[in-house]
Amino acid sequence: MFWLIGLDVCGVDLVIPDIAVPMTSGGVIELNASPGLRMHHYPSAGMPRDVGQAVVDSIYPPGAPSRIPIISITGTNGKTTVTRMIGHVLSKTNLCVGMTTTDGIYIGGERVVEGDTTGPQSAQVVLSDPAVEAAVLETARGGILRRGLGYDWSDIGVLTNISDDFFLAGL
Repeated sequence: MFWLIGLDVCGVDLVIPDIAVPMTSGGVIELNASPGLRMHHYPSAGMPRDVGQAVVDSIYPPGAPSRIPIISITGTNGKTTVTRMIGHVLSKTNLCVGMTTTDGIYIGGERVVEGDTTGPQSAQVVLSDPAVEAAVLETARGGILRRGLGYDWSDIGVLTNISDDFFLAGL
C-alpha cells in the first residue's frame, strides 16, 4: 500500500481490538512518512528488534550496486543531440534513463522539467530519482566553471566539437 503513495518506508497506525489475533475489525488511522523506530529498539515489553537495520537492508540490499552508470557530455556544439542519442540507445535496453539537456530534464523518456537544465542542480535531480537506472548528463562548460558538475565522476565522458572558444572559456 505505501508504494502507491511514493514511500519506501512508512509506519501504519492501526486501531484494532487485539494485536495478537488476525485483524477482523478496526482500521487504519494513518500512514506515517517518518515512523518512529525507538519503540522497536527499546520496547516497554518484549524483545528489542533492530528495525533500522532491516529498513536500510530493504532499501539497499547487501551486495546491490550503490551507483548507477553516468555518462557526461560537454563541448562546443552537438551536446544535446549526442545526449539524446545515447539516452535513446540506453532506453532500448529497458533501463530507466535520466537525462539533462538544454530543453529539459527527462526521466524514463518523459520531460519532468522544461528549460535549460545542463547545470549541477539538474544533474542532482536526475541522480536523486530512485527510478533512474542510468544517467546521461549534458553539462555546459559555463556551468562547470561556475558551480561544478553536481556529481563526483562519470563512467564515460564525451567531448563534442571542441573549438577555440571552448578553451578560451577556461576549460
